[in-house]
Amino acid sequence: MRKILARLEDLLTTEPKGPTAREDGQPDTPPDPVEASAAEVEEVATYAKLVQPEPVAAPKLPVYRVAELPAGNGDNFYDPASRAVLAEQLMRVIRAEGPIADFVLFRRVARAWGLQRTGRRIEELLRALVPPAGARTVEGDVTFYWPETSQPAQWEGFRVADDLEESKRQLDELCAEELGNLAMFILSEHGGTSVSELARSICRLQRIARTSADAEARIA
Repeated sequence: MRKILARLEDLLTTEPKGPTAREDGQPDTPPDPVEASAAEVEEVATYAKLVQPEPVAAPKLPVYRVAELPAGNGDNFYDPASRAVLAEQLMRVIRAEGPIADFVLFRRVARAWGLQRTGRRIEELLRALVPPAGARTVEGDVTFYWPETSQPAQWEGFRVADDLEESKRQLDELCAEELGNLAMFILSEHGGTSVSELARSICRLQRIARTSADAEARIA
């Protein structure tokens, strides 16, 4: 290491000298530059990497992804024979997207069957078919369904949006636990901030263009 440091110091501090005059008054021819050996070049490059390592790429944040469901025939949606399929689809969505709000869950399954509106009858049928496995948390009129291996009190996860439209969620689609975990992540990365700025940061990560008063109130 001392040899490398000495070589670096010599390369950085040695200044080229101007031409010197010979006895006959003619400028002296400067000596040919001394080329560093391949071993010396490699030593200098190795040391440069040690003192100035390459930047580490920022970790990618987990992105919200929707479950892929096979298409069903809307004419058979209410048939008793379809209920096992509906229950399986509900569980598939919960495992892939949970914690997930009930209205998002029911809408996801209904759309797979070609049903564009999710009325009370559809909601009542699907709510009755949600498998009992997995935790449930309630916020006002909304129930959030969790995968069977998740424990809301210990869960530290969150998901953000990317360029895909299907990954974008409104804040009422995020449970309080996910919003809290996302807020804690932002604060741990950037330090203290105001509620307004925190709300804007969360909305940016969810690709929400405008931070409304309702969004700020929910985050608060």
